[in-house]
Amino acid sequence: MTNNERIKMKQGNLRDDVVGIVNALKEREWAEHCTTTKLGQELEAEITELIGQLNHYIQLCERHNIPKE
Repeated sequence: MTNNERIKMKQGNLRDDVVGIVNALKEREWAEHCTTTKLGQELEAEITELIGQLNHYIQLCERHNIPKE
């Protein structure tokens, strides 16, 4: 086994990361730290940030009785 193959096995597979993220979003479930590649982790962080912003918006709407449309 080459060094690159060992690194790839250790870091995981980007396709696996994306499939895991898509499945979690389809199920309306989100868990951080579900990825193994650098790019997968960056995608995960951005989605987590978006979900946090959405949750903040929802809380503001509820607090001020604003429809969430």
